[in-house]
Amino acid sequence: MAGWGATGAALIALAGNRTVQAMLSADARDVFGNAVAPPLVEEGAKGLALLAAVGPIRWAGRRFGLSIFEGVTAGMVYGAAVGLGFAFTEDIFYFVNEAQTQGLDNGLDVFVHRRDFFGPAMLHHPLWTAAFGAGLGAAAWTTSPVKRVLFPLAGFAAAPSCTPSTTAWSRPCSSCVTGSS
Repeated sequence: MAGWGATGAALIALAGNRTVQAMLSADARDVFGNAVAPPLVEEGAKGLALLAAVGPIRWAGRRFGLSIFEGVTAGMVYGAAVGLGFAFTEDIFYFVNEAQTQGLDNGLDVFVHRRDFFGPAMLHHPLWTAAFGAGLGAAAWTTSPVKRVLFPLAGFAAAPSCTPSTTAWSRPCSSCVTGSS
């Protein structure tokens, strides 16, 4: 699961974020770019990776009589694994990008501030993708066709609604804490 997040979701998100940012005007990109593109693109990419992993698991479970993906907890665990893989790749990307453009010291500084080791930022991507996984898990429990659609949609809606608050405020807040710009 983490492999899907680290590879497939990360590549889709990289291309998608660049595309959405390019569609915004320069002023809109400066003000809203990081609050608009990542929530929709990254959560969509991680959701696709989760669906690509869970779909075959559900099929195999039904086909062979196995109970592998069996509810909310399983959905949250699978979602968190996809989110962890994605977060790993994203952190390495930001580190390498900053180190190439601003030097190794700045790259390490960005990496340490983004990661917030043992703090809440460490769990953002896993928590957001786990919300979608919980929706998929709830859908696996229900027999109602309407709820099988509504539960995953509700879980997916929760993820992008949390992302802008941290994405848009991460740079200004870290500047306040560290005194850097």
